[in-house]
Amino acid sequence: MSYRNPEQIVDTQSGQYIREMQKSVAASYGKMAKEISAKYEQARKENLAREIDANKRVSKLSNDIFAKSVNNYSIDYTESSNQMLEEYNVYAKKDPTRLTSEERLFMRNVDNLGTTIKAQLENTSMAQQEYLEAAQIGVGNYGGLDAYNNPKVLKRNDIMYNWKSTPGSKQSVMDCSGLDGCKIDIYALDEEGNTIGSVINQGQNISEARIIPNPTKDIENINKDILAIDFKNSASDVFKGSDFIVTPDGVGGYKKSKIPDREFIKKRIKQNADTYIKSTLDTQEAISLYNNKYRGNADIIDPDKSSWDKDEDGNVNDEDLKKIQEAFTEHIVSTTPEYNKIQDFGVASAKDYKPNSYDKKEASNKESAKLIVDDLRRYARERKLPNAAVNFGQGVEEITSTIFQDPAEENGMGKVKIFTTTKSGQKAGEYEDLERTIDLDTKDGMMQYVKAVIKAGEGSSSEKNAKLEAIRKILSKKSGGKYDNL
Repeated sequence: MSYRNPEQIVDTQSGQYIREMQKSVAASYGKMAKEISAKYEQARKENLAREIDANKRVSKLSNDIFAKSVNNYSIDYTESSNQMLEEYNVYAKKDPTRLTSEERLFMRNVDNLGTTIKAQLENTSMAQQEYLEAAQIGVGNYGGLDAYNNPKVLKRNDIMYNWKSTPGSKQSVMDCSGLDGCKIDIYALDEEGNTIGSVINQGQNISEARIIPNPTKDIENINKDILAIDFKNSASDVFKGSDFIVTPDGVGGYKKSKIPDREFIKKRIKQNADTYIKSTLDTQEAISLYNNKYRGNADIIDPDKSSWDKDEDGNVNDEDLKKIQEAFTEHIVSTTPEYNKIQDFGVASAKDYKPNSYDKKEASNKESAKLIVDDLRRYARERKLPNAAVNFGQGVEEITSTIFQDPAEENGMGKVKIFTTTKSGQKAGEYEDLERTIDLDTKDGMMQYVKAVIKAGEGSSSEKNAKLEAIRKILSKKSGGKYDNL
């Protein structure tokens, strides 16, 4: 059995190899440690640089947003923009190679946030000017606010544009994650903090309140070709459908005159008038113009109707449009002085004079006016108005009872309290009671009553206006007898 010495004997050369190998391994570890340490240091420097750059970018964006929004300090963008900048700051500090596409999109949108706010404020400024001008003009007037606007929309705009310091506030909410850039909603809050409407910046005209167009200049253009006709020449086309009228001249002689041919005028202007309503105005503008200015006692057209009806072939065939066009044409003819003025063309002899339809109508209007005034005198004596139909500008109503109060002065009529009933328009057969007090000791009070009676009666608008004019003349006469102030 052999014996092995437990001690290993390493020769000199092998020992040298081992020592060199140990040195090499130690050197490699040292080199790797230095490289790792250098990488960490580089990463630290890059992170610090990104953090400094992110803070600079956020500060610059914050200043830009403030500069763009300072022109309208009444809208507070601070809280919502700060939220966007905080999120932006987080992404800006990340390694750019590790950003997701959504995070890159968000950052691009926030980079343009100041420009977005500026564009919104410019849009707001234009709409604000338009709305405030309309509000200043008033409800129901050309260029003013449509009387049939949604009250909630008006209140929202009053707060949004600070009309007469309407109590309330504005609040912005932002979302910068979309493909179309930052979306900014501006909420109008009432005095109790309740949201009553919002405004969106995505290319939308923020004023939803309907404004009545002013067609004055357009009417002038529509009238041009007819007003160019010589109204002083009895042979002009504008008189071709009219006969000479012979009337007393008031100084013992007679004069001959002509009335412009109304149908000729309507036919000539109708095409341009129809085109203006259909093509120059949008649907809601045309409806707004009609509802507020031209409809008379007719029902209103739906203010929210957004387009005209079309037939199977795609052609516009809308009864509301035709109604508006006819009313607009009639308005032009009725309100242009030259179209309604009798033109004189020299003298005539007595034998040529005979009462014509115009004279008869004038006489009829005077007689009707006299009867109405006589009736009013009788009502004064009896201290009671009849239960008749009246129209005080809010539709036809029925008088149910009247109470005469003590006369304001001796032989005066005094004030009368009038109770009326009218359909509420909510349900068939449902009515509401109204109460008015009219001072019949004043000319205005008497005209208010007789105008309501005439408006509720039969006849065209021109006939009713003629009766009212005849009554005004009667009421203007001076007299001192009992009830003769009528």
